[in-house]
Amino acid sequence: MAEIPDHTLHVRHYVKSDDGPPRSFDAWYKANGPVDGDQAWDIVETLTIAARDAMQTAWLNWAPVEAKYLGATGHLYEGGVVVVSKALSTTGAAGGLSGDTLPDYAAAVISRYSDNPGPSSRGRVFIPGVAEINTDTSYLTSAGLSALDTVLDALAAELSPGDFATNFVAAHYIRLTNVVVEVVRWVRQPILVTQRRRRVRPLQ
Repeated sequence: MAEIPDHTLHVRHYVKSDDGPPRSFDAWYKANGPVDGDQAWDIVETLTIAARDAMQTAWLNWAPVEAKYLGATGHLYEGGVVVVSKALSTTGAAGGLSGDTLPDYAAAVISRYSDNPGPSSRGRVFIPGVAEINTDTSYLTSAGLSALDTVLDALAAELSPGDFATNFVAAHYIRLTNVVVEVVRWVRQPILVTQRRRRVRPLQ
Protein backbone atom coordinates (compact mmCIF):
# COMPACT_ATOMS: atom_id res chain seq x y z
CA MET A 1 0.00 0.00 0.00
CA ALA A 2 1.36 3.44 -0.88
CA GLU A 3 2.51 5.56 2.00
CA ILE A 4 0.19 8.40 2.90
CA PRO A 5 1.37 11.30 5.10
CA ASP A 6 0.50 11.52 8.77
CA HIS A 7 -2.97 12.46 9.88
CA THR A 8 -4.82 11.99 6.64
CA LEU A 9 -8.48 11.00 6.77
CA HIS A 10 -10.09 9.08 3.92
CA VAL A 11 -13.90 8.92 3.81
CA ARG A 12 -15.69 6.66 1.35
CA HIS A 13 -19.40 7.29 0.70
CA TYR A 14 -21.63 4.41 -0.45
CA VAL A 15 -24.78 4.90 -2.52
CA LYS A 16 -27.11 2.67 -4.48
CA SER A 17 -29.73 2.85 -7.21
CA ASP A 18 -32.37 0.14 -7.61
CA ASP A 19 -30.96 -1.07 -10.93
CA GLY A 20 -27.36 -1.62 -9.87
CA PRO A 21 -24.90 -2.63 -7.15
CA PRO A 22 -23.60 -0.16 -4.58
CA ARG A 23 -21.23 2.48 -5.86
CA SER A 24 -18.84 4.66 -3.92
CA PHE A 25 -17.01 7.96 -4.13
CA ASP A 26 -14.17 9.25 -2.00
CA ALA A 27 -13.22 12.33 -0.02
CA TRP A 28 -9.81 13.12 1.50
CA TYR A 29 -9.01 15.44 4.39
CA LYS A 30 -5.76 16.56 5.95
CA ALA A 31 -5.22 17.76 9.50
CA ASN A 32 -4.27 21.41 9.75
CA GLY A 33 -2.51 20.78 13.06
CA PRO A 34 -1.23 17.97 15.31
CA VAL A 35 -3.44 15.00 16.06
CA ASP A 36 -3.33 13.40 19.51
CA GLY A 37 -2.91 9.68 18.90
CA ASP A 38 -4.70 8.85 22.14
CA GLN A 39 -7.82 10.54 20.78
CA ALA A 40 -7.60 9.09 17.27
CA TRP A 41 -10.60 6.78 17.60
CA ASP A 42 -12.90 9.53 18.89
CA ILE A 43 -11.65 11.96 16.25
CA VAL A 44 -12.28 9.54 13.38
CA GLU A 45 -15.73 8.64 14.66
CA THR A 46 -16.71 12.31 15.07
CA LEU A 47 -15.35 13.34 11.66
CA THR A 48 -16.83 10.39 9.79
CA ILE A 49 -20.24 11.03 11.35
CA ALA A 50 -20.01 14.69 10.30
CA ALA A 51 -19.02 13.78 6.73
CA ARG A 52 -21.73 11.10 6.51
CA ASP A 53 -24.49 13.34 7.84
CA ALA A 54 -23.55 16.23 5.55
CA MET A 55 -23.47 13.99 2.49
CA GLN A 56 -26.73 12.25 3.40
CA THR A 57 -28.46 15.64 3.61
CA ALA A 58 -26.96 16.68 0.26
CA TRP A 59 -28.03 13.36 -1.26
CA LEU A 60 -31.67 14.05 -0.45
CA ASN A 61 -31.48 17.09 -2.75
CA TRP A 62 -29.60 15.26 -5.51
CA ALA A 63 -31.16 11.83 -6.04
CA PRO A 64 -34.67 10.44 -6.61
CA VAL A 65 -36.46 8.14 -4.19
CA GLU A 66 -35.18 4.97 -5.86
CA ALA A 67 -31.59 5.93 -4.99
CA LYS A 68 -30.28 5.57 -1.45
CA TYR A 69 -27.37 6.86 0.57
CA LEU A 70 -26.07 3.82 2.46
CA GLY A 71 -23.34 5.14 4.72
CA ALA A 72 -19.62 5.87 4.95
CA THR A 73 -16.32 4.48 6.12
CA GLY A 74 -13.52 6.53 7.64
CA HIS A 75 -9.81 5.62 7.76
CA LEU A 76 -7.15 7.66 9.56
CA TYR A 77 -3.59 7.26 8.27
CA GLU A 78 -0.47 7.88 10.29
CA GLY A 79 2.88 7.26 8.67
CA GLY A 80 1.19 5.51 5.75
CA VAL A 81 -0.60 3.03 8.02
CA VAL A 82 -4.30 2.89 8.87
CA VAL A 83 -4.45 3.44 12.62
CA VAL A 84 -8.23 3.75 12.98
CA SER A 85 -11.06 2.48 10.78
CA LYS A 86 -14.73 3.28 11.30
CA ALA A 87 -17.75 2.09 9.32
CA LEU A 88 -21.00 4.00 9.71
CA SER A 89 -24.16 2.73 8.09
CA THR A 90 -27.39 4.66 7.87
CA THR A 91 -31.01 3.72 7.42
CA GLY A 92 -30.66 3.86 3.63
CA ALA A 93 -31.92 7.41 3.29
CA ALA A 94 -33.82 7.73 0.03
CA GLY A 95 -33.47 10.64 -2.34
CA GLY A 96 -36.03 13.38 -2.25
CA LEU A 97 -36.79 13.82 -5.95
CA SER A 98 -39.50 12.19 -8.04
CA GLY A 99 -38.95 9.96 -11.04
CA ASP A 100 -36.12 7.62 -11.95
CA THR A 101 -32.35 7.66 -11.85
CA LEU A 102 -30.27 7.43 -14.97
CA PRO A 103 -28.47 4.08 -15.47
CA ASP A 104 -26.08 3.46 -12.61
CA TYR A 105 -22.99 4.00 -14.79
CA ALA A 106 -23.98 7.64 -15.45
CA ALA A 107 -22.35 10.16 -13.16
CA ALA A 108 -21.80 13.85 -12.65
CA VAL A 109 -18.28 15.16 -12.14
CA ILE A 110 -16.85 17.52 -9.54
CA SER A 111 -13.25 18.60 -10.17
CA ARG A 112 -10.88 19.62 -7.39
CA TYR A 113 -7.70 21.70 -7.69
CA SER A 114 -4.76 22.39 -5.41
CA ASP A 115 -2.10 25.11 -5.65
CA ASN A 116 0.54 22.57 -6.70
CA PRO A 117 1.57 22.60 -10.39
CA GLY A 118 1.00 19.70 -12.72
CA PRO A 119 -1.92 17.47 -13.73
CA SER A 120 -1.45 15.12 -10.76
CA SER A 121 -2.38 17.96 -8.40
CA ARG A 122 -5.97 17.97 -9.53
CA GLY A 123 -8.59 15.26 -9.51
CA ARG A 124 -12.21 14.38 -10.13
CA VAL A 125 -15.02 12.93 -8.01
CA PHE A 126 -17.69 10.97 -9.86
CA ILE A 127 -21.15 11.42 -8.32
CA PRO A 128 -23.68 8.70 -9.26
CA GLY A 129 -27.42 8.59 -8.63
CA VAL A 130 -28.30 11.24 -11.21
CA ALA A 131 -32.02 12.12 -11.23
CA GLU A 132 -33.54 11.89 -14.69
CA ILE A 133 -35.67 15.00 -14.12
CA ASN A 134 -32.49 17.05 -13.60
CA THR A 135 -31.05 16.21 -17.03
CA ASP A 136 -31.45 17.30 -20.62
CA THR A 137 -29.84 14.70 -22.91
CA SER A 138 -26.31 14.36 -21.48
CA TYR A 139 -26.30 17.62 -19.54
CA LEU A 140 -27.52 18.68 -16.13
CA THR A 141 -30.25 21.30 -16.06
CA SER A 142 -29.95 24.39 -13.87
CA ALA A 143 -31.87 22.51 -11.17
CA GLY A 144 -29.45 19.60 -11.51
CA LEU A 145 -26.45 21.89 -11.19
CA SER A 146 -27.95 23.47 -8.07
CA ALA A 147 -28.47 20.02 -6.58
CA LEU A 148 -24.90 19.07 -7.44
CA ASP A 149 -23.75 22.20 -5.63
CA THR A 150 -25.13 20.76 -2.39
CA VAL A 151 -22.98 17.65 -2.90
CA LEU A 152 -19.96 19.84 -3.66
CA ASP A 153 -20.54 21.82 -0.47
CA ALA A 154 -20.61 18.58 1.55
CA LEU A 155 -17.32 17.46 0.00
CA ALA A 156 -15.62 20.83 0.48
CA ALA A 157 -16.70 21.48 4.06
CA GLU A 158 -14.01 21.58 6.73
CA LEU A 159 -14.55 18.89 9.36
CA SER A 160 -14.27 19.87 13.00
CA PRO A 161 -13.76 17.18 15.65
CA GLY A 162 -15.67 19.17 18.24
CA ASP A 163 -13.75 19.37 21.50
CA PHE A 164 -10.47 18.33 19.86
CA ALA A 165 -7.95 20.90 18.71
CA THR A 166 -7.40 20.01 15.05
CA ASN A 167 -9.75 20.59 12.14
CA PHE A 168 -9.43 18.64 8.88
CA VAL A 169 -9.61 20.43 5.52
CA ALA A 170 -10.63 18.96 2.17
CA ALA A 171 -7.62 17.53 0.36
CA HIS A 172 -6.39 15.79 -2.77
CA TYR A 173 -4.15 12.73 -2.59
CA ILE A 174 -1.38 12.69 -5.20
CA ARG A 175 -0.58 9.00 -5.59
CA LEU A 176 2.46 9.59 -7.76
CA THR A 177 4.35 11.43 -5.01
CA ASN A 178 2.43 10.22 -1.94
CA VAL A 179 1.54 13.78 -0.97
CA VAL A 180 -1.77 15.11 0.35
CA VAL A 181 -2.45 18.73 -0.54
CA GLU A 182 -5.26 21.08 0.41
CA VAL A 183 -7.98 21.71 -2.18
CA VAL A 184 -8.27 25.40 -3.03
CA ARG A 185 -10.87 25.30 -5.81
CA TRP A 186 -13.84 23.11 -6.75
CA VAL A 187 -15.66 23.09 -10.11
CA ARG A 188 -18.78 21.07 -10.94
CA GLN A 189 -19.23 20.05 -14.55
CA PRO A 190 -22.52 20.39 -16.48
CA ILE A 191 -21.96 17.36 -18.74
CA LEU A 192 -22.57 13.80 -17.54
CA VAL A 193 -20.03 11.04 -18.04
CA THR A 194 -19.86 7.26 -17.97
CA GLN A 195 -18.26 6.01 -14.77
CA ARG A 196 -16.27 2.82 -15.12
CA ARG A 197 -17.32 0.13 -12.70
CA ARG A 198 -15.10 -0.21 -9.68
CA ARG A 199 -15.35 -3.10 -7.30
CA VAL A 200 -16.49 -1.84 -3.90
CA ARG A 201 -14.00 -3.02 -1.32
CA PRO A 202 -12.36 -1.82 1.92
CA LEU A 203 -9.59 0.70 1.42
CA GLN A 204 -6.86 -1.31 3.13
